[in-house]
Formats: sequence, C-alpha cells, structure tokens
Amino acid sequence: MTTDHLDHQTRAVFDNIHIEQANNPVILNRVRRLITADQLGVPADYFKSRICGDLGCGSAVPGTANLLDLGAKYVHAMDVNNSFTATATRVLESEQGFQGRWQLDVGTLAALPYKDDFFDFVLCQGVVHSVDDDRKALSEIARVLKKGGLANIAVLGSGGLMTRIVMDAMRDEYRTNDAFKALVDREMTPEWIKQQIDWLIPQIDDDGSASYRQCITLLESLRNLLEQDFILTVRDRMQAPIYRTYGYEEMAGLLGEAGFSSWRRVARKPTYRNVRKILAPLYHHYDSPLAKLMYGDGALILVAAK
Repeated sequence: MTTDHLDHQTRAVFDNIHIEQANNPVILNRVRRLITADQLGVPADYFKSRICGDLGCGSAVPGTANLLDLGAKYVHAMDVNNSFTATATRVLESEQGFQGRWQLDVGTLAALPYKDDFFDFVLCQGVVHSVDDDRKALSEIARVLKKGGLANIAVLGSGGLMTRIVMDAMRDEYRTNDAFKALVDREMTPEWIKQQIDWLIPQIDDDGSASYRQCITLLESLRNLLEQDFILTVRDRMQAPIYRTYGYEEMAGLLGEAGFSSWRRVARKPTYRNVRKILAPLYHHYDSPLAKLMYGDGALILVAAK
C-alpha cells in the first residue's frame, strides 16, 4: 500500500466516523472540549494572538472549534483531501464568533503545505499513530512551528490489559473474522445492543440471589451505556488501517529526533455519557497502579516545545 493510498483510505474511515460525530450534538460537544489552557499549562489568554494549526483536523473539526473557543486568533484546519470540507464548513459556519478566524487546507503530515516557522501552536490529536511515516510527520510538525512554539500531540500509549485486548486481539479478529468485521462496520448500533441485552436477560436463571439481581441491573444499565459515542470509538480502533501504540520513552525519543527541544506529558479527563465514564479516571491518573495495569502507558498527550 502506497503512502498516498494509505492516507486516503484512513481519511475515508475517519470521514464516516466524524460525520456521525458532527451530526450528534452531545458527541460533538464532548470532542470539541478536550483541551484547556489549564491542562496545557499556559495562561488563560495564551491563544488570543496565536496562529494555530489543527493538523489532521477531521471532518467534525473538534480541535479547530476547541482552539477558536479558547480565543485563537486564526486556525488553519488541514486534512489529506477535500472530503472533509463540507462537514467542516457546516460545523464552523454555525458559530458566528468564528467568522474570519479559520480556513480549511488540504495536505498531509508527511508534506505540510506551510512554510517554516509558521505556527505559534499546533494541535495534532490521534493522527501520528495512523500515518505511514510517523518520524516524518513529527519532523514536519516541528518544521512549521515557530521557535518557542508549542505542539499538543496525542497518540495511543502501549501496554496494559485493555490496550492489548483492543489493539491486538480485537484488531486481529476484525481483520480475520468476517462476522466480527460486519458487526463493527454495519450491524452494531445502540438498537442492536439493546436487542441482544433484551434477549439475554430472560435466559439468565432467576435463583433469587443478590448476584442475579446485580447481573440484571448491570445489563439494564449497559442498555444505555453502550451508546453511539461508544460504538464510534470501537469503529475508530478497529477500522483504521494503521494504529500504532507507543511507550513514553519511545515517543520522547521521536520528539527529540524531530527537533523539539523539550516536552512534557499532560493529563486529560474527558466527560463521557457512556460506559467509558468508569474509565475516565484512569486516563487522568495514568500513573496509578490500576491505570498501569489496564492501559500501560495510557493515552500519551504531550506538549512539546521547539
């Protein structure tokens, strides 16, 4: 598979996911509030005069909206072909306060369409781990960043029971099991999940025990906790042609090679309305024993300076 073909195949996968996010106000509201000045360790007015890049922005452009909400002077939102522009335009034009502060660009992380030292701040969320050449991508981000500028780069960390189940076992099953692939690609909906739970509950023997009542309560809760946002996360993890994971030291080495002078890890605690609400504390407290057991290096969210 050529790099160009991989880029466009990946774009097609995420275009479908991001359109569904853009069409769901609850999900869109969540994904456009992932970064804050406090989390990044910068002053509240940091973005006021900044020229920013949202590289690999996606059709729903949540990062672009996030930066504009934070007060960015101007944001360049870039993805690999113009398939993202219709949805992105609709999302950004719906906010009157964003007028005149953004533009949509086409390009790749391997060859960014910007001159050297162009951006004050770059956001690149969940993209580097799905490109053909991650080293080239990181060096390009460093190239277009001004001296002293910051890049917020998020990739998936390696290790841990949950990470290995999802990224190794389940991705392998998706590639080799046609029934599972069909389920992920087409059949799995909130309604399908509810139907399976409704079938399962009466199959469980009612022995009058506390464990029976607790199991029924759990299944009844899952009816609502395995909703569309959760399903889109499953599709994200399964359908991407490449989805690397990184150890912290490995990622730090790549940032150094790319030309960044320093970096630090920051924590994020997303707000979910599904079963991942249970897991959100582990994302935030990534060094806790339970988080290390389940997720290893966890979500690697790094603020790197040039």
